[in-house]
Amino acid sequence: MSRGGHVARALLGATLSGIWVPARYRAYHGYPVRWRQLCGAPWLRDCAAMRGRAGRAEESGDAVLAPAHRLLTWWHRVRQGPLKRSTFRSDMTPLRREVERLLEAGRERGRPKTAGTCRDIVKRREALWTFVQVEGVEPQVQGVVAV
Repeated sequence: MSRGGHVARALLGATLSGIWVPARYRAYHGYPVRWRQLCGAPWLRDCAAMRGRAGRAEESGDAVLAPAHRLLTWWHRVRQGPLKRSTFRSDMTPLRREVERLLEAGRERGRPKTAGTCRDIVKRREALWTFVQVEGVEPQVQGVVAV
């Protein structure tokens, strides 16, 4: 059985309502990024994998993981109540810029596998941050502990 985009559209329809959290699987690339929230767990695993590649790839992974852990710490504080969502949104603006800058740098100077991972995430960067703007959407990082 094919797992291409035409199969995804046949199963899910041409348009979707609401925000959904798909994997970065290519079959879903035909749907607008604005309808998605990228699952954070694979993104964090990708960054951890970069760390295992040594050299600039390791630097890229470390650099992106630091703000990612800060983001998760803030998100848990929003969910638990001590941090207002409006404050979280405004605090996320510089963090978002930092993460995107680091991903761009990894795309430009990383090893081929790291550059490809960063390029793939950068293409869908808008979907990394849907949970910041849309109340009720989660970053989907089950099993990931904020440090």
